[in-house]
Amino acid sequence: MRRYTDYRKMFDELEKKIDGVIVATPDHHHYPASMMALKRGKHVYCEKPLTYTIEQARLLAKVAREKKLATQMGNQGNSMESTRLIRQWIKSGVLGEVREIHHWHNFPSMEARKPRAPAQVPPGVDWDLWLGPIPPRPFTTGTIRCGWHAFSDICNGLMGNWGTHHISAAWWALHLGAPSSIEVVVQDEWPVKESYPVGFVLKYVFPARGARPEVTMYFHTGTKAAEAPRPKHLEEDRKPVGDGQVIIGSECSIMALPHCDGARIIPEKKMKEVGKIPWTVESYGDHLGSWLQACKEGTPTASNFDFAAAVTEVALLGSIAVRHGKRLQWDATNMRFPNEPEADKYLRVELRKGWDV
Repeated sequence: MRRYTDYRKMFDELEKKIDGVIVATPDHHHYPASMMALKRGKHVYCEKPLTYTIEQARLLAKVAREKKLATQMGNQGNSMESTRLIRQWIKSGVLGEVREIHHWHNFPSMEARKPRAPAQVPPGVDWDLWLGPIPPRPFTTGTIRCGWHAFSDICNGLMGNWGTHHISAAWWALHLGAPSSIEVVVQDEWPVKESYPVGFVLKYVFPARGARPEVTMYFHTGTKAAEAPRPKHLEEDRKPVGDGQVIIGSECSIMALPHCDGARIIPEKKMKEVGKIPWTVESYGDHLGSWLQACKEGTPTASNFDFAAAVTEVALLGSIAVRHGKRLQWDATNMRFPNEPEADKYLRVELRKGWDV
């Protein structure tokens, strides 16, 4: 099997032998690698977040839709039975009216805790190729081994990496769509400005949708994860352990630990009362497997690029709010921040020559 360090050469040399592509690069390569594949008529599975910018996400979704290709983003939780349960319970009206959601995730290693000094590029590393579509920057030790998550010119930090996992189930089940505003309500230390704070709390506001009321969603991250409020409807003798989320209803709530997995109705008494509700929402099976099946048969996937672009957009809006530092009103139709036009610069990037597609 041939191995390539430059996927552009791979596409040029093996184009007729490729049916589908899996993209598992750092965030800044997601868009060019996926778009090159889509424009060649290849099915694409791309890790989360779908892209580095919101404009890129929308462009990928558009091309995938036009070419009718099988696509899937790697937010594997979308295919889990736990997510299906969350969607089923909400659809069945078990929770009553939902107005508030809380997510908490302590992964401070996603953000840089101290500046990294430029270092010599190790033997065998093509640093310019690794940077690919983004402007040149000094090599720093640890960056190419997951340490890239901490840098805002390469990645969207914790919100990009984990936001799409956390947000997806409730966002999907409640048909939240685009938020009307995003803001940082609490922020901890920010030791490296080209990174992200080691802890913060984001507040999203999603407008009412028909008979469904406005929903406020909070994301408690890093050093602030432990300060997330105790879930409503949780019994006094129970304690949430680890990362998770709670979807608060007027009648009861859903708590999922970790992330979107292990969903349970709280209090437990209500869980037992609900029993087994007949399934009326679809099952997608294995996340990667369903994409492979879609490549062959054109069947649906749980996170095709239309869905993936929209949920990625929600996550990236949080990252932009952190970087900009001010409350943002979001005009999804025109893709702009009407109250803070200066923040529009985070919505798109210009790719280096040779990587623009």
